[in-house]
Amino acid sequence: MISQCSNADCRKPLLYLDNGRVIRTIKHVDDNVEIQHFWLCGDCYVIFDFSVAEDGHVSYLRRERPMLVQKEYYSGPRFAP
Repeated sequence: MISQCSNADCRKPLLYLDNGRVIRTIKHVDDNVEIQHFWLCGDCYVIFDFSVAEDGHVSYLRRERPMLVQKEYYSGPRFAP
């Protein structure tokens, strides 16, 4: 279960899914299927994006420019590119 922002420098608690972005990864390990969920809060999703490697490892890449935010991802102040 997701309980906080996946950004290690943030760790904001997850209270509502109407702020930020959630992704799901599926990895096949031997005969097992491993499903993981990752959440970046709205503040972090404006600055970072998910990067998923072929092996299923998730990391975060800083955006070249903060994204122009829309309500469905972020509830804080608007950023302009």
